[in-house]
Formats: sequence, C-alpha cells, structure tokens
Amino acid sequence: MVSEHTLWFLFIGILLVSLASLRPFIRKFQVTVPQLQLLFGVAIGPLVLGLASLDWVQDAKLLEVVSEVAVIISLYATGVKMREPLLSKTWVPPLILASLTMVATISLVAGTGMLWLGLSLPAAILLGAVLAPTDPVLADEVQVDHASDDDPLRQTLTGEAGFNDGTAFPFVLLAVGLSSAGLHELGDNLWRWVVVDLIWKIAGGLLIGWGSGQLLGRLTLWFKDKGADWRGVNEVRSLGFIAVTYGCALFLDTYAFLAVFAAAVGLRNVELRAVEANKEEAEKAEELLREQSEVATTLERLIQVLLVVVLGVLLSSNPILGWQPWVFAIVAIGVIRPIAVLVTLPSGQIGRRNKLLCAWFGIRWISTVFYLSHAIVLGGAGSPTAHLPMVTACAVSTITVSIIVHGTTTNWLGEQ
Repeated sequence: MVSEHTLWFLFIGILLVSLASLRPFIRKFQVTVPQLQLLFGVAIGPLVLGLASLDWVQDAKLLEVVSEVAVIISLYATGVKMREPLLSKTWVPPLILASLTMVATISLVAGTGMLWLGLSLPAAILLGAVLAPTDPVLADEVQVDHASDDDPLRQTLTGEAGFNDGTAFPFVLLAVGLSSAGLHELGDNLWRWVVVDLIWKIAGGLLIGWGSGQLLGRLTLWFKDKGADWRGVNEVRSLGFIAVTYGCALFLDTYAFLAVFAAAVGLRNVELRAVEANKEEAEKAEELLREQSEVATTLERLIQVLLVVVLGVLLSSNPILGWQPWVFAIVAIGVIRPIAVLVTLPSGQIGRRNKLLCAWFGIRWISTVFYLSHAIVLGGAGSPTAHLPMVTACAVSTITVSIIVHGTTTNWLGEQ
C-alpha cells in the first residue's frame, strides 16, 4: 500500500508541474490557477481523499505562521512593483481605500454581522477587520505587472493591498481587546488604542520600512560601484532584507507588514532617483530592481500555491452547510465593498469606470487567513462555542466566493 507520505509528494509534484505547464491554456476555459488550486485542496481534504485535515481553531498557530510568511512575501512583491515617486498623486487613491474605505467596510460588515448574523460587537468588528484587507495577488489582470505599468486601476488596487494589509491590524486588536479583558490593553476610553495601535504603529512601520529600503538600495548601488556581483544569491539577499526589516519593525513594536511594503517602495525609490541622476547609475539600479522583482514574484507564486491549497483543505475539513455564510459572502463582495468604495473614493481620482471596477475588485484571501488566525491565537472573538464558528465560516465562504467570481471576471477584463 502506498504511504500517505508518498502520496503527498506525488500530489504536490503533479499539481506544480500541471499548473505551470497548463497556465498558458487555462484562461481559454475561463478558469484561473487559484481556482484549480482551491479544488485540489478540497480534493485532498476529508471531503474526498482524506489526505489532510485542518481546523481553524485547533490549528490556528500553524495557520498564523504560514499565512504570516505569505503576507510578508506578498507585500514585498507588491511594493517592488510600485514605481512611483513618494509625493506622486498616484498614492492618493490607495491611501483613501486603505483608510476611509477600509473603515467604511469594517463598519458595514460589523453592522451586518450584529443585525443579521447575531454576532457580538467584538466578533462583528473582528469579522469586518479580517475581511477589509484586499489581495490582488490572486488576479494578475488587476495588479501592477511591470515597472512601466501606469494603469490607474492596477496601481490603485496594488497600492491599496500594500497599505491595508497593515492598516487593518489596529481593528483586529480592537476586537481582541473588547472581547477578552487583559489580552490586549486598549486604555481608558481607548486612548492607548488610538495613540499606540492606531497612530504610532502605523507611522512607525512606514518610517522604519522606508528607511530600510533607502539604506539597502544605496548600499547595493555603492557595492555595485565597487564591482560586487550577487548572481546566484539574490534570493538569499531578498529574504534577508525582508527578515531584517520585519524583525526591526517588530522589535520597535510597529506594524511589520507596513514596514515590509514601505521598504520595497523605498528600494524602488532609490532606483527612480538613480534614473534621474545619470545613465550608468540608472542601468545599475534597474538591474537591482529587476533582480528583486523576479525573486519576489517567484516566491509569491510558490506561497500562493500553498495558501490556496490550505484554504481548500480548510473548506473540505469544515464544510459550510448553512446558507447564511454564503449569502453573507455575496453581500460582502457584491454590496458592502462597492458601497464603501463608491461613497469614500472621489471619482475624479481615477475616473468613473476605474472607480466602478475598483469597487468590484475587493479580493480577499491571505490577510484574512492571517488576521483571523492571529485573533484566535490571542483569544479574541469570544469562546469557540459562541460566535467564532460563524466568523470563521463567513471568512472561508467570502474568500472562496472571491477566488471564484473575481478570478473569472479578471479573465474577462484581460480579454477586453
């Protein structure tokens, strides 16, 4: 009899080879690679083959660590693609989406959770916080693809994902602090939450990341002037840079996700300045960023396979049999996200058509898995026997619906 260990290697190998080989042909059938990865996860879970099983509460720590690594790599890849000056107006729409739109989304989701699903206030805020961040990494057509890509829609959605993966953190902490006394200190009248969690940790993460990116970029160009050659070790350098930035941000008690994104943007800014300086410096800088971008994209695709398969296993291990989470997912994607964008984002920023598309493409997955797992580890949202099952069910259903409908509609967008 073939062992489970052997089957795992066979299935993973077949999955990777098949998806890599068939990727150019899959779009013809209106199917995306993440959709196939999700089906693979469901297939190897208890619902079909029973090769793997996961529970969001019991395996929360494992899910937290895996998704944390995925978010870090995704944010670095996202930041490297944003080739815009620091004071460019291009940053305005993403900042609005990552602040005003995100608060509106959290509020609408929380209100829906309390009035319709019967969730407590902490559980409702948690559901809103874990579903507010967006991740265009699952849809190639709506994220910045190369350095000269200046499409307003792709720049806006890519920038939004980079910022709101970090700016959602204070609201997760707010939910945990409200639900479990002593697990996260909010302060009298929420003063500590506002000053530390909302202001300092966001500002500190951005400053640390920006400084880290500037420092690495300038050091790299200096070493290249001295004849340094890093061919063959660029992956190690990139991972080391990400780890150092992330570690420094954690050490100083700031939001490390924002720091990684800002570091990648800072690194790209060094290239922009070098291009303006002289041709020789521009060539070195472009080579630096090309290497970093290729490494980040490769890592991002590998981690995408792992996380979407994990999501499929979660769905197979804990099938959502009730109708409420699925209807909630449709409402969150088709009603709440569009309303939040249309109300908070001025049409003049990116144009009416792009605003409508932006309202639709509120894709969720990696950050939702991390934040919910992190909250469970901290003990938030009440006891597992109370409101947490409904929160996790709504999170899984929303990610699943997002992968299906957003993946399909981005294929249509690519054909236009």
